[in-house]
Amino acid sequence: MLVSLGIFIGLIFFGVNMSLMNFNRVVAPEHPLCLVDWQAGEGMVEILLLGESLRLPLDDDLPREARERACYLLRQGRIEAAEWLDLLRQKAREMRIKRGQVP
Repeated sequence: MLVSLGIFIGLIFFGVNMSLMNFNRVVAPEHPLCLVDWQAGEGMVEILLLGESLRLPLDDDLPREARERACYLLRQGRIEAAEWLDLLRQKAREMRIKRGQVP
């Protein structure tokens, strides 16, 4: 299923690419279209998709927010890992006690 989906999407992109090449060669060679192009400027990102342009503002707070979120997730991960390690230590100790190998 996944392979056939990949082949289908590949064929779609191949067809779009061939259509663009023929359009650029025959119809409008002075203004060629490209499938996807993007440019980053001062505070803006411009995305060109088949001749259509989309401008998006860059959020300056995004790197700070991403760093804060990553730090939060790391703290939560450390807490969860410590809880699992404590549980494993308790189980190992119980197993040693059952075998009579008390440390």
